[in-house]
Amino acid sequence: MKLKQAKWLGKGHYATDENGNIYYRYDENDQRPIKLEKKREYGRGSSQFKYIGNSVVVERSNYYYSVTIGKADKAVHVIIARNYPEICGEWFEGAVVHHINGLKHDNRPENLQVMTPEEHTKWHFKTKINYNGEEYASFAEATRKTQTPYWEIIANKNLIIFVDDLPFLLTELHSYQQGA
Repeated sequence: MKLKQAKWLGKGHYATDENGNIYYRYDENDQRPIKLEKKREYGRGSSQFKYIGNSVVVERSNYYYSVTIGKADKAVHVIIARNYPEICGEWFEGAVVHHINGLKHDNRPENLQVMTPEEHTKWHFKTKINYNGEEYASFAEATRKTQTPYWEIIANKNLIIFVDDLPFLLTELHSYQQGA
């Protein structure tokens, strides 16, 4: 597995891989970087985690993984997206990271997309869809009315998404957005 250094993270030597993992004590000469294991957080102030250096990856109550570096928590999906701009899109001030398949634990670069907060809101709350033959004003409406999780709706092979009033299957959407 090829590692990519995350120099912008500051203290320590961190790297990421294409499976969405983070490694500590990494530099080009280090033959044994340490993969930060993912842990679940149970309750506030839990001290059950084994810290490596001063870092640990934790699943927070919002189901996102974060890594504690020094005294600051950083979201793993943001670290991965910033480290793979050629796949996820260029990082910019105020950017948010969208999980394309809706699974918050899937931090592979090809599942992450950098976008503006407005684009993210539009995607979840203003993108018209046809799910199981029914039209909905947004993913949020479909989730609420069908009691189906977002990730399950987005995984439906017959899901039709309307962009600029044109219908697309999810597999066709990326090509359209890239102008291909």
